[in-house]
Amino acid sequence: MNIGNGSGLGFQDHIPALLATSNCIPCMLPYTTSQFMPRAKGDRPDVIPRSTANFAFVGQYCEIPRNVVYTVEYSVHSARLAVASLLGFSQDIPPTYEGLDHPNALVDALRRILQ
Repeated sequence: MNIGNGSGLGFQDHIPALLATSNCIPCMLPYTTSQFMPRAKGDRPDVIPRSTANFAFVGQYCEIPRNVVYTVEYSVHSARLAVASLLGFSQDIPPTYEGLDHPNALVDALRRILQ
């Protein structure tokens, strides 16, 4: 199955018409770099702020310890933490993968740097 040419979705016969009538407008993400600016503890709110019972922050601008922003996983992780906490579910949410602790990841990073 090759989704790249539309065959997997069943609309390969419509691709010429789609391309002829499509308009792609490139855009910039002017605030993207804000996620990578230096910050200190307390700059971002916790997913569930202290002293709240029915309020949560989700997405890229909340604090999840030992996690990295700008990934889909970060946003999903914050939402899962919020839902589990607000609905009283057990906190059996998988922890963040910490690839830097994996020796193979370190060796691979060194190989790429030294190439």
